[in-house]
Formats: sequence, C-alpha cells, structure tokens
Amino acid sequence: MDITLLIPSILLSMGIFMTFASILKLPTKRHIASVKNFNTTAKSISDIKEDICLNIANRLEKFIKLEKSKKEKLKRNLRIANIKKTEENYVAYAIANSMFWLVSFIILSLLVDKMLILVGIVFAIKIYFNSVNEAQNKIKQTRENIEKEMYRFATTIEQESKNHRDVIKIFENFKTSTNESFRREIENLLVDMRLTSYETALIRFENSINSTMLSEVVRGLIGMLNGDDNTEYFRMLSYKFKNFELNRLEKEAQKIPGKVTKFSMLMMVCMLLLCAVAITLQIVNNVGTVF
Repeated sequence: MDITLLIPSILLSMGIFMTFASILKLPTKRHIASVKNFNTTAKSISDIKEDICLNIANRLEKFIKLEKSKKEKLKRNLRIANIKKTEENYVAYAIANSMFWLVSFIILSLLVDKMLILVGIVFAIKIYFNSVNEAQNKIKQTRENIEKEMYRFATTIEQESKNHRDVIKIFENFKTSTNESFRREIENLLVDMRLTSYETALIRFENSINSTMLSEVVRGLIGMLNGDDNTEYFRMLSYKFKNFELNRLEKEAQKIPGKVTKFSMLMMVCMLLLCAVAITLQIVNNVGTVF
C-alpha cells in the first residue's frame, strides 16, 4: 500500500473499532487495568509509580496539618467513599502524585523541549485536584448508584409495610438484591442501628448520603417507627421515583447516539481522505499520458 494511504487507512480502522466498541460496550483500557491489579505477580509501570507515590505520601503525611473542621469533613468523606486512608495520608498522596508527574515532565523537558515544563506544571495541578477530589467523586457515584435503587426500594417498603413494620427486616431483605454501593451503606446502617437508636441511625444514614430521594424514604421510615401507617406515602413515593427513573434512563439513552455520531463523523472524514488520496494519485500517475 502506498504510504499516503496508510494514515487514512489507520484512522478509518480506528474509527470502525471505536464505533463497534461503543455499541458492543467492550471493556475500556481503564477496566482492563483494574482487572490487572488483581494479578500481584507482575509489576507494571503503574504499580511501580503507585509504590513510589505511596512511599512519598507515608513520609510526607507527618508534615500535613489540617484544620479540625476540614479534617472531620474529610474523615466522613473517606468513610463514605470506602477509602482506607487517614486524612493526612490522603492529602499527602495527592501531593506526591502531582509531584511524581511534575518531576517526570521536568526530566522529559531536559531531553526533548524545555516548554514541556509548563505542560508538566499544568498537568501536575490537574492531577492534584483529581486526587484530592477522588473521595468526593466516589461519594457522588455512590449517591447515583443508591438513587438508581430508590424506585425498587420504595416499592419494596410499600409491599412489606402491609405485613409488618420491622425496619431492620426491610433493610436486610433488600440488601441481598441491591447493588454493591447500596448494600455496603445498608450494612453500615444496620450496624449503627444495633448500636444506637433506630431513628438516630437513620438520620445519620440520610446525612451521610445527602440525597433528596433517600431523605424522603428515611422520613417515611421514621414515621413507621413512630407507629404511622405510611403504606400510601410509599405508594406515592414509588410512583414519583418511577418517573425519575424513566427520565434518567431516557437521558442515558440520548447520550448513546451522540457517541456513535462522533465516531461516525471520524469514519466519514477518513473515507473522504481515502477517496481524495486515491483520486489525487490517479491524476498524478496519468498526467503524463494526458499531455
């Protein structure tokens, strides 16, 4: 194949692959990397980088001093996000991670171009904020996963409240069929309910997730604890959450054509390039015979 056809052919192949990968939902590079982390026998570059950052963070954390209010907030976020780090170590890791990339870009700039230092500074700042906001992002993801289950949960409470008002039993029955995020929070709630009063544990559970939908469910459960018959309340809540769920699924469905269209445009550009190159080559090869 002519070298001029090579680049458009590669781009076309990439476009076809990315389109089918999006449609078939093939695992991405990030998913593959997370699976590889289970294999402890091989040390990849990312594993070495992670070890370096952890070692730096462990040495750096003793110099990190946090305000009491910020430390309490970060401690709560780390617990909710299920991140097994102290508050100081978490911040120190974010600094170490950004420092690692900054030093890498500085070394690269000495070998290639000094302008890469500016790129390294911007990239290091971005990495720092990404690392610092990791807990918040995980909490947001946990909240979204829990809110996806609110329609089923409200419906389950409505059905079970017709037979009994045992809140612990309702949570124990539901946790076996829910997603991992909600199951983990329910297990923490059940432990808390057995150690403190039911109402206090539910309020603490509501505040930790900070979800409007969950707050409405908790309000109904507290009413059940106080002896109210909230079957009708949960029936209306189930109907309300059903509409939320339908809207959410509709929004997710609307995102898919946009992704496919982006790859389709890339394929179209590549095909046009291939045609343009082929026509140009034919003209150049036959220009001598014409004249």
